Formats: sequence, C-alpha cells, structure tokens
Amino acid sequence: VAPIVSSYNEKIRPVLDALENLRRLNIAKEGIQLPTIVVVGDQSSGKSSVLESLAGISLPRGQGICTRVPLVMRLQNHPLPYPELVLEYNGNHVSTDEENVSDAINTATEELAG
Repeated sequence: VAPIVSSYNEKIRPVLDALENLRRLNIAKEGIQLPTIVVVGDQSSGKSSVLESLAGISLPRGQGICTRVPLVMRLQNHPLPYPELVLEYNGNHVSTDEENVSDAINTATEELAG
C-alpha cells in the first residue's frame, strides 16, 4: 500500500467516519456544526466544475442556467470498487451510475423546477 494511502486510512479515514456517524445522528439539530463545503457563484462561474472535481463525476452541462435547484452532494466511503450514486428528491430514491448521473440529475431538476 502506498504511504499516502496508508496515512489516509490511519489518520483521516477515522475522522471522516466519525463525522459521518455524527451526521447520521442528526447532531446538527443540537446546534453542532459539522464541516461542510458550500459552492456559490454567478451563473456559469464554475460551481459544477468544482463539484465535479471533488466527486469525480460528470454533472449536467449546457448553455444558460443548467443547475436550477440546489444540489447536495454527500461523499461516503464504502467497500465497493465502484461509486454508488443515489438521488434523493421529493421522497424519491433513484439509483444511477456514473454514465447516467447527469441525465438523472436533469430528470430530477425538471420534476422539481419545471
């Protein structure tokens, strides 16, 4: 195992796991704020590109306003060798894959924002 991976698994992974456990307990309702990244900016200023870089997946692209609803992305560690992508909106849980995530987000956006 590469030294960086070993260091990550020994030092960073336990902290991230603890944070995820706190999120599951809904600790924010107690007024405790957990680390979060928020991406804001003008239209076509690169917000989706930042999220793509962080998550390693393709988000919808197009002319004009493409992302018309807030997107909350939660990255979690799991043992599978591929990403598990689930969109949650309006009570729906839609599973998708890397190839189709952009289309799934577009479908959800149309349902939410018209």
